[in-house]
Amino acid sequence: MKNFILIGILLFSICPIVEAQNVFFENFEGEADGATTGTDQFGTNWTATCTYCGTSGDWNEVNTVSGNNYLEGTDTNGPAEWITGEIDISSCTEGVTISLDLSHVSTLEGIQATCAGGCNTIDLVKLEVSYDSGSSWFAYSDAGNGTTSTANLACNCGTCGTPTTTYPIPWCGAVVSGPAITVDDFTAFTFSDCISVGVSSTVLLKITTMTWAAAEKIRVDNVTLACSSCALPVELIDFEVERTDKSAILSWSTMSELDNKKFNIERSLDGVVFEKIGSIKGKGSSDQLTNYSFSDKNPLARPIVYYRIQQMDKNGEYNYSEIKSVRYLAPDIFYNGTQIEVNFLENPTKKYTVNLYDALGKLLFNGPVHTADLIQWTESGFYTVEIPELEIRKKIVIP
Repeated sequence: MKNFILIGILLFSICPIVEAQNVFFENFEGEADGATTGTDQFGTNWTATCTYCGTSGDWNEVNTVSGNNYLEGTDTNGPAEWITGEIDISSCTEGVTISLDLSHVSTLEGIQATCAGGCNTIDLVKLEVSYDSGSSWFAYSDAGNGTTSTANLACNCGTCGTPTTTYPIPWCGAVVSGPAITVDDFTAFTFSDCISVGVSSTVLLKITTMTWAAAEKIRVDNVTLACSSCALPVELIDFEVERTDKSAILSWSTMSELDNKKFNIERSLDGVVFEKIGSIKGKGSSDQLTNYSFSDKNPLARPIVYYRIQQMDKNGEYNYSEIKSVRYLAPDIFYNGTQIEVNFLENPTKKYTVNLYDALGKLLFNGPVHTADLIQWTESGFYTVEIPELEIRKKIVIP
């Protein structure tokens, strides 16, 4: 009897301590079937949306299955989001563990290597956290289930070609190219990782699911944030790209670093194939906010240029940031049948000098251009149009 009483006292004492470790917990059991809004155990509100759901059989909402509730994404036809309000993590002094349970119904598809098999509709789950009220998001990846591949986005986004209202490739590229915690078919599992503390006292969570058939159902359960000693090796936040007339300034920050060797800066003209254009040495190990920047001084090959950061550990393991794009003042330059036209895709803030040279390099014209300007030149021949300040040279043939 004494042993029984002692055990009872211990359980009574320990349970409140374990419970107090959680700062967010949602198992959807207290929510109504079909709910798209709710509140977790600690009073934080959340909202589920499905922008591309079309029929009554498409949803991203609470679903009751055999007496159990889940957040379920079914035939979402694109990214469907579940976003929380501000979660207070100020009571967690060392770190926060984030975890959730994932399962699914039916067979899911992943990224196909080529478009030879026709149109593919990729299924995935992304998990992101924001430390600045949603201005920027940090995406998690899982080595066993996630991918950062950007191969053949056109055949992996439901269209195999021209963007449409229903399946617009631009958002699909952004969703597919970033880190994910599941892509393709998977066995039910619990995902767990870390959230750093010290930079912000609150965080937002975002879970994005994407499925493309009525039989495909991705289920999320037991979303938990708990105080712990968990810490991310390198947590990259606030990745931004700012354009100037002749360069691009990339800036990003880390909230903490552990065995961080370097950052490789990569650039792409199509958002698919990237090349390394520079590196910056990491701090190694640090628990302080660290700011980094890099200047791309020659980015003007296309009107839109894409960037990402590859973070590499000392052991050779690496992760990618999200992809950012920037539009430059690269005008369309062409012969319109009667004269040479210089047409900026968007209005520049100033006028630029344009030069026209013949095939021998002789200067034939020099003058300002602004939005859509014409060079009055109709003589047949081979010419070069130059805008020196933007480092643009374009060959033109007048028949």
